[in-house]
Amino acid sequence: KYEIYYDQACKEGLTLSETENKQVDEIVKSLQQNISKEQLEATQLSEEALIEITKKKTLATKYYNEQFELLSIDQKAIAAKVNESDDLQYTIQYLFMPTWQKDTKGNVVALEDQERQVQYEKMQHYRIQLQKAQHIDQVTILKEDEQKVQKGEISFSQNKHPFEDEIELVEETKKLKEQAVSEVFETCKGYYVILKLEGEETSRQKALEKAIQQEKEAKLE
Repeated sequence: KYEIYYDQACKEGLTLSETENKQVDEIVKSLQQNISKEQLEATQLSEEALIEITKKKTLATKYYNEQFELLSIDQKAIAAKVNESDDLQYTIQYLFMPTWQKDTKGNVVALEDQERQVQYEKMQHYRIQLQKAQHIDQVTILKEDEQKVQKGEISFSQNKHPFEDEIELVEETKKLKEQAVSEVFETCKGYYVILKLEGEETSRQKALEKAIQQEKEAKLE
């Protein structure tokens, strides 16, 4: 479609600036340096032809971008639709320590109350680290816990998530503000601490930007 935008740019008298012409020369030089002589010869294009093609594409892109910015979009209406959606996206980091272990026969056995308390206190310790560091990779796991504690990052929506038997993860995520760390909480599998990286606010903003982009692109079709 760049030829359509190029023709329209020419009709409206749009031209490339001196800086943009220099950028075209740099693009062509970079192209010549990064492909083999054989590949360049296979295109059967001279340096002048490459410059001319690049100029046309650059001018077409300039025209498109300028028209894109001038488009009148009802952002309030789009925002209203975005805000109506309840399928918000979340991104969290988590630390997890199980409250069970396997016996000598490979059977899953729940920890005794005293052992669970030890696990809980350790998770409190890791929670304090996470609050200060604001990233799971900066949390130092004790050597004795390296095989127990799991770290991870996951993105999900409140309507589509992998926590069928651990719905507490969704509920705790929804409670938190972005960049906040949860208290230690328990699911049927063990203890968790989560850091909410992105939530409702960021999700809605991204969805709004995407919807506006799509609306403008549709108008330029």
